[in-house]
Amino acid sequence: MLGVYPIGSLLELDTGELALVMETDKTSDGARPMVALLASDGNGDYVKVGVADLAERDAQSGAFRRNIVKSIHPSTLGIQPAEFLI
Repeated sequence: MLGVYPIGSLLELDTGELALVMETDKTSDGARPMVALLASDGNGDYVKVGVADLAERDAQSGAFRRNIVKSIHPSTLGIQPAEFLI
């Protein structure tokens, strides 16, 4: 069975960040996974700059801190998901 965002999926977030799915959310339908945040290194490559849980909510408003805008095929940006997941 395949989840909504399988491990290795590259996502664009509403914060402008790029995120690579590391772990699926086991408490819901998989629509809010744990992700590695990626940023351009300025030389055409990407580096991991952090980790985020897309199920995290703002304490005051209760709104999700980050939302998925779209899925992007990693090869369009020259990203090899395995480099960030191992």
